[in-house]
Amino acid sequence: MRFVRTPFPTGVSIVIALALSGCAVLFPSRDESATTTAKRQQDPTHRLTRDIVVLQIAMIDRPARDPVLGRLLWDDVDESGVLDPPMRETLNRNGFRIGVAGSAVPRSLQSLLEIGWPRDDESASTQTDLGLLSQRPPVNLLAGGHTIVETNAGFPICSITHFERDNRTAREYRNARFVFQVKALRLQDGWVRLEFLPEIHHGNSATRHVPNEGGWQLQTAQKIQRLYNDKFDVILNRGEVAVVSSIDADPRSVGHHFFVGADEFTAQRRLLVIRLADVATTQAVRQRQ
Repeated sequence: MRFVRTPFPTGVSIVIALALSGCAVLFPSRDESATTTAKRQQDPTHRLTRDIVVLQIAMIDRPARDPVLGRLLWDDVDESGVLDPPMRETLNRNGFRIGVAGSAVPRSLQSLLEIGWPRDDESASTQTDLGLLSQRPPVNLLAGGHTIVETNAGFPICSITHFERDNRTAREYRNARFVFQVKALRLQDGWVRLEFLPEIHHGNSATRHVPNEGGWQLQTAQKIQRLYNDKFDVILNRGEVAVVSSIDADPRSVGHHFFVGADEFTAQRRLLVIRLADVATTQAVRQRQ
């Protein structure tokens, strides 16, 4: 299924608007500048605007061979327009599968989220009950901030094969957890780019120096293997949904460990669903010194 997604308007209309509005837009008069400066000096506060990205995140567990997680789902989401072919090939080779569903959630995904079918007088795009997405508190991020989403854990020991360009490596991990670092970047009104960085957290927890905004801090954590070669971006408009899971690949692949359980006899496949609920601008008032 394809749907039109146009994140960036042309700049022609902006240039024409500026030209018609005259030079006063760019060069205010001295009187206007003096009035604005006087008002700022009288006001003991000033306002700062902040962009907030609101995400709804859910993990869906189904039997690994559930047909709804196969063709029924992936025929309803856009895979080809999300990533460029070389990047998609690399991710597929490492066991990942990524797509985007429109704001009118397709029926296959609705069924996985346990959403009731719309009545005759409703359309899917007007639904407010988003099942599992609605049952979890939203994640509010400052634009440019990130959150951690754990997709799988409980691997006392595992061996993983990873492809990077033409190189193939195999490595063993103990006490492994598999997480995504998800960063939200606002592009323009209603549009956000989500950056997904896969990470393998492994080994025993220990106190280590980790970087933060101010430098370094001590934190009790496991070792982290960041898979920069598998980092990918998804661009969403307000209401659209990113869908991430694994393909039927080598059980030693990275994607298999991110989304399929360790016990092959009771294997469950997970589906990560992230919906861009809103992009809002807030105002913070600070007291002038």
